[in-house]
Order: sequence, then C-alpha cells, then structure tokens
Amino acid sequence: MAIQFEPPQFGDGRLEFRVDGEGVAIYGTRDGLTELAKICTQLASRSLGSDGTAHVHLEDHALLTIASMNAAVAVFDK
Repeated sequence: MAIQFEPPQFGDGRLEFRVDGEGVAIYGTRDGLTELAKICTQLASRSLGSDGTAHVHLEDHALLTIASMNAAVAVFDK
C-alpha cells in the first residue's frame, strides 16, 4: 500500500523541512520561500568567520511549522 502524502499545515509557520525517502523536501508558502531566498542571498553576501563559513539556523527566524525538522543553511568559502 502506497503511503499517502500529508500536506504541510502552514497555520503556525511558512516553511516545512522533511526527510522524504532518501532526500530532504522543502515545502513552503510563497512568503516562506521568498523569505528563505532572502536569507540565502544575505548569507551569501555575509562576511565569513575565521573558519571560512557562515550559517543561519532557520528555527531562529520563526518560519518553520511545528512539524518541521530544524534546519540550517550554511555558506563555505571553499
């Protein structure tokens, strides 16, 4: 029996990260995906730390639904 897809409930957030089979799925509202794009753009422009990296924890931005996995986005110099 096939597993039925459970759509995200966006009442409490705008993004949801899930493990889907062997991959990671990102589900979002238009506002949530726009905010994620802004975070990624700002991160890519940010000064990197002494280790050549910078990162953002998305749970610190009140974007994730209650069912979402915590998520981080990171940029590396090399």
